[in-house]
Amino acid sequence: YQQKLSIIQELQQQATDIDHANAVRTLINALPQEITVAHEAQLNEAVTAYDRLTASQKELLTSEYAILSSLADQLKTLLNEQKVAQLQEKISTLPATASITLSHKEAILTVYETYLAASSDVKQTIDRQPLFKAVAMLIDLQIGSLPTNITETDRPALNAIRYFYQDADAAIQSLVTNYKKLEQAYVTLENAPLVQKANAVIAKSNLIPATVTLTSASIIEAARAAYESLTAAEKAFV
Repeated sequence: YQQKLSIIQELQQQATDIDHANAVRTLINALPQEITVAHEAQLNEAVTAYDRLTASQKELLTSEYAILSSLADQLKTLLNEQKVAQLQEKISTLPATASITLSHKEAILTVYETYLAASSDVKQTIDRQPLFKAVAMLIDLQIGSLPTNITETDRPALNAIRYFYQDADAAIQSLVTNYKKLEQAYVTLENAPLVQKANAVIAKSNLIPATVTLTSASIIEAARAAYESLTAAEKAFV
């Protein structure tokens, strides 16, 4: 009895496998020989159905899988070509590098974000140079717009520019010409406490009259004491 039951169960499983395989075969056979991007949903349905089959069910679709795999590769190529064309079109709308101003920031960043979200295949296929030049120019303009007298309130703006630069493609970084100004701005911020103390000493020194008399002794001594209280780094700014 057990042997017969086992045979029956095996036959039932085979019938189930055939039914599931046939259902997927129907989906694959319904696909056109010449695939286009318009058939993406139809192809995805067939691929999803195939992926859900068991290993034994997939074995019943060897030739059909070859067809499905080939069509999937063709569609991937077509979709990449479409995305390349769409991204290239967006890049072509950007202004010439020499004409870029900060008013173009949003437009440039929108195209750049689209580029970052693209696949590596798309990135390698498009002509990226116009986009990279635009992004580099935007960084240069943002650095150039920093105030002459940098203060601590400017640190968030400095950080935003620096982080954007550091995250950018190396090819973009190589096109940025104004980055040393940003680095110098950070130096100014770091030196601000030193400069502040040095300026206090300079203010005391400025109290010393042009013509020194005995009554100037206390003023001179106060200035000297203030100077000597400075560290070597602070004295460098006096």
